[in-house]
Amino acid sequence: MSPDNGKVQIPWQLAEQIIHTEMSITTLRLLFSMLHQLDLADLDYQDASLEPPTIWASCAALRARVGPKRPNGARDMRTALRELLNIGYLEAGALLDRNTIFQWQFSSAVWAHMQNRPSDFYVLIDLDELAKCQSWFTLMIYVQMRKIRGCAAPQFRVGIDQDASIAAQTKRLLGATQRVAGILDVTCYVSLNYASHAPIPHHFLIKMTHAKTRWYKHAYLKFSPKTKIWRVDSTTSKRSDPRTIMQNRADKMAQDVAG
Repeated sequence: MSPDNGKVQIPWQLAEQIIHTEMSITTLRLLFSMLHQLDLADLDYQDASLEPPTIWASCAALRARVGPKRPNGARDMRTALRELLNIGYLEAGALLDRNTIFQWQFSSAVWAHMQNRPSDFYVLIDLDELAKCQSWFTLMIYVQMRKIRGCAAPQFRVGIDQDASIAAQTKRLLGATQRVAGILDVTCYVSLNYASHAPIPHHFLIKMTHAKTRWYKHAYLKFSPKTKIWRVDSTTSKRSDPRTIMQNRADKMAQDVAG
């Protein structure tokens, strides 16, 4: 069996598909744990002729890192089995030995993604971190932030839902970002950006900074003068004045020049 470091490398195309597929948060977390079990099974990923293998794990092992850790977890496993079969991520699956063993076969599409994992376009999921995501939206933000955390200047967009109020979307995004900022030990600057053709909200932009980021000229503080900006860390999410942000950036650049 391969060493278990509690992490699983997932091709970004598959990860993005997973986080935008409708399923319960418990099933979503268990799916990542099941993908992790593939690596523990010591399979020959280089054998192109290999069909999606049937593997198994104890339900307790699958839940150990990602939850749920309650004693009656069999109900959650049954729900996960049903959802994953209906979605098409599993070709087959069963609960064995009085609901203590989970046996499954991934679909050909999922197996193909895991067989051909690119070395430069993936996300490394930490299951212990993933377990702290208690909603789909928080998990979605976590996966995106986890993917780019190691970049020199990590940033990404979150689209606007035209059917929900901006106030509600802002509250949800700031809450999820604060949660993930604590998980990943980062500070984020969140801005609400408008469309270029009309004064209507278009997307949120999240810029991340931590000890190892290398933003050119402190560009994580670069925003247009009228942009709504929030500074978010593990403890607070606070609205920031764009002028204060711009002055902070100017001061940091001056310090760089002064050495």
